[in-house]
Amino acid sequence: MHLTSPPNTLGAEVCLAAAATLLRNVANYDPQSMISCSRYGQPFRNSDPHIGFKVNQIVKNAGFTVSLANPVGLYIQEPEWGPYKTPDGTPAKDFLTVARGNGPNQIWLADQHDDLIYYQIKMDKDEFDSIVANGVYNAVVQYETACTGMNPTPGGDYQVTLPAGCNSGSCPNHGRPRMGAIEIKAAWRILTKPSQYKRYLTTQAVLVNKSGVCTRATMGLVGLHIVHNTVSQPQFIWATFEQVDNVPPPRPRS
Repeated sequence: MHLTSPPNTLGAEVCLAAAATLLRNVANYDPQSMISCSRYGQPFRNSDPHIGFKVNQIVKNAGFTVSLANPVGLYIQEPEWGPYKTPDGTPAKDFLTVARGNGPNQIWLADQHDDLIYYQIKMDKDEFDSIVANGVYNAVVQYETACTGMNPTPGGDYQVTLPAGCNSGSCPNHGRPRMGAIEIKAAWRILTKPSQYKRYLTTQAVLVNKSGVCTRATMGLVGLHIVHNTVSQPQFIWATFEQVDNVPPPRPRS
């Protein structure tokens, strides 16, 4: 889950679920008109309009009462494996292991050797300036903006959004060209054996554990996202790298 993006914070998800259950006194409406009216997320995303409309239709047509799971949180739903086909016929679900946090690192994401994964996030100046100007570094501001469509920050945008890049002639309201929000997100694992180094892009790091103790470690890059928000692609353009050894070896067939 990309929880560093303001629309994906827990507060925004709670607000989406609550606003989606409000019934509309109109005969017909669709996902885009509903989200534009309620302002519980961003129109034309693949997630918010669909989720909100789906929940709304369950309440409207089936008369169900909808509540949040206890404890409140963001949950990853088990995929529907039926449409997935593999070349050799192996069930697609065999290639994915869902870890629910039952091990010693239950509040952290760990690698296959139970060492913690460390994350690095960088952003460009357009995104940084937008976050500061709109006050969305503050979780309270994120929540109020997502729920009410009114940013308490003076001059703030009415939605939790990030600036979209555009070229001359394609910018909204004949605005000036800009790069737009760019994020680089990297995931690193601790390499404990020199024999592993040739398999990874490596770097040296100083790690701080929960007790505040610092140690030096050689880290290997296991994942990388480069994302760019543009006017033509409001759901962001994604470039992704994943280290080949992330995939566990196939299980023997029984």
